[in-house]
Amino acid sequence: MKKYYLLAIALLISFAFYSCSDNSTNPEPAAQKGSIYITSNPSGAQIWNNNTNTNKITPDSLTGLDAGSYSITLKYQGLRDTTISVAVNAGETTKLSVKMPLSTVTYPVVRIYETIGTTGKPSGLILSTGQPSGISSTAPDRAKVDLYYSSSGFVLASADQASGLTRVTFFKVGNSTTLTDTVSAPAKDQSWVKSVPDTESNYIFVYDNDQHYSKIRIVNKGGGVPGEPAWVDVVVVYNQQAGDRRF
Repeated sequence: MKKYYLLAIALLISFAFYSCSDNSTNPEPAAQKGSIYITSNPSGAQIWNNNTNTNKITPDSLTGLDAGSYSITLKYQGLRDTTISVAVNAGETTKLSVKMPLSTVTYPVVRIYETIGTTGKPSGLILSTGQPSGISSTAPDRAKVDLYYSSSGFVLASADQASGLTRVTFFKVGNSTTLTDTVSAPAKDQSWVKSVPDTESNYIFVYDNDQHYSKIRIVNKGGGVPGEPAWVDVVVVYNQQAGDRRF
């Protein structure tokens, strides 16, 4: 009889437990978060989210975001800010690739003359302004000259190759004659040289003393005969952002 009594109690306990379990409310699952993976060209741009600095720079991710729309602003010194609205979905990563606005300027054709027998005619070129300059000791802007047209070998040469000039400039010949082909300069390395002949028809990448890249092309040349010194006409595309190789 005692066994039946214990069995009845066990059945009652089991039924009560089942009833409680059946009537309980399961907790709502936690909402999944989303993320944004951000890259930029050039890299190293500050990432701002909804007007707040995230203290991150590209490439990097913003994680733990609720589903919704976010205003992402990239800031890069010397370039205009870029702001893009980005939609984030729960449990997903949104990829954002941004090309920052270029800060290049194309100057009008400038003529420079060979260094021998051209007193009063400019032999030097200042890349940042696209202006010619004399290179003699009395020339007011000689310290700003990046390159000059040398009578020795008839080359465009780094300014530091001339007496009294100090700015160091390097050259790398490109693969096209079209300055507007949007091809970026290769990174400055040991293959860059300090002079290029005036017979070069392709455009030339230039890296100056301030770590700015330019893209130049000799578009015309003449002179070099008695009574007429040699000269070259040059077009300069100057990138105003140091280290930015894009054009």
